[in-house]
Amino acid sequence: MKKILIPTLFILFAMAFSPLPALGAASPAAAETGPTLDECLALALENHPDMASANTKIRRSVSQTKEAAANLRPTVDVDGSVSTNDGTAKERYSSGIGVSHTLSDGGRRELALKKASVAVTASERDATRTRQVLLYDVKQAFFSLLRYYEDVSVAQETVSLYEAQLAQARAFYDAGRTKRSDVTTAEVNLSQAKQDLTKAKGSLSIGWATLENTVGTKLPRAGKKPNVPTVTIPATPAEEAALNEALSLRPDYLAQQARIIAAGMSVSYAAKGMNPTLSLSGGYDFSDGHSGWSGQWSTALTLSIPVSDGGATAAKTETARADLDLEKQSLESIRQTVLLEVRTALSDLATAEEQVVTAGEGLRQAKENMDLAVGRYGVGVGTSLEVSDAGDKYNKARKSLVQANFDLQIARATLEKVLGRDTKTTGAAQKEGRDSK
Repeated sequence: MKKILIPTLFILFAMAFSPLPALGAASPAAAETGPTLDECLALALENHPDMASANTKIRRSVSQTKEAAANLRPTVDVDGSVSTNDGTAKERYSSGIGVSHTLSDGGRRELALKKASVAVTASERDATRTRQVLLYDVKQAFFSLLRYYEDVSVAQETVSLYEAQLAQARAFYDAGRTKRSDVTTAEVNLSQAKQDLTKAKGSLSIGWATLENTVGTKLPRAGKKPNVPTVTIPATPAEEAALNEALSLRPDYLAQQARIIAAGMSVSYAAKGMNPTLSLSGGYDFSDGHSGWSGQWSTALTLSIPVSDGGATAAKTETARADLDLEKQSLESIRQTVLLEVRTALSDLATAEEQVVTAGEGLRQAKENMDLAVGRYGVGVGTSLEVSDAGDKYNKARKSLVQANFDLQIARATLEKVLGRDTKTTGAAQKEGRDSK
């Protein structure tokens, strides 16, 4: 009896006081075999369709700029024709080359080019924001996967805990020191722990699928525990500094500012709809007439002055002004959203930091409670129900600390995203702590 009891109590005691690996700590084996966060980030930037789409939009905007620039250059045309006169079979040939160039249209072409250039800037800023959001999504999926690994570890240790409890309950029952109900309770606890382990493994499989979906491609060494990164902990800015930083860095806010500039140019462009147009053209035409081949040069300077367009210019100008007002309203909406996101992110980060401390203290207390319950049961003073209750609280405390560490990682990544910081790699650990507010 003593040979069974002592090892069992030792197992329970060791599990009760075993330290919880914090989210962000890795075993050497995991570091050698699992994919790194930097690998996932790089693969996402290379393979995710959202980045490809953002880059395509930039390419499209650049092409539109080239198109607008082409309107400022002369155009060259070459033509030719073959004809016959009625009643004759003789064919006549003619050909020519012409050059035309718009000298002035009141600045409309120049405005179109500037507007297209501003559109390129907006597209580039949109692509930067797409990049930031994608990197955040990858980090979230990556740290979620690490959390699932910790959940599996906790579930496996819980199974071991209740296996030890069942062995002890059976030993006590065989020795006549406890009731059959203690054995049954231990069996129920073990069955539930095994179910929790199965669920945790299922969540782990989904976590891998989610990470690969977020990255946009298959991952190297898929199925191996990811290599936990060195956590970068920059100082948290005070609220006012954070708000100013976000409004100066957020690409979506800056892109909207560019769209307002473009919309203002559209108003000017529409207002010039009735401007005179001055163009110059010239060329050389030649043909094979009755006296042989002949040709002549021609030049023309044309001034076109619109008299009336039925109010189309006024209507287009008013439409452009309405579009400008809409863009300004969108900018204010984005500004308010940015401010809310920053304040929320700062609050979430402060809460997450406090929860890590609270969860760590809760785990320490749960370990003490587990030790007392195991000790009391081992000397025949306590009950199996006390051990089960202590084990359940210990299990929940470990899960709470895992979740708190995960929430802290995501809160830090969220703050980077809402501030508009364009970071790719995790880098080395930086100064810890927070600025005083």
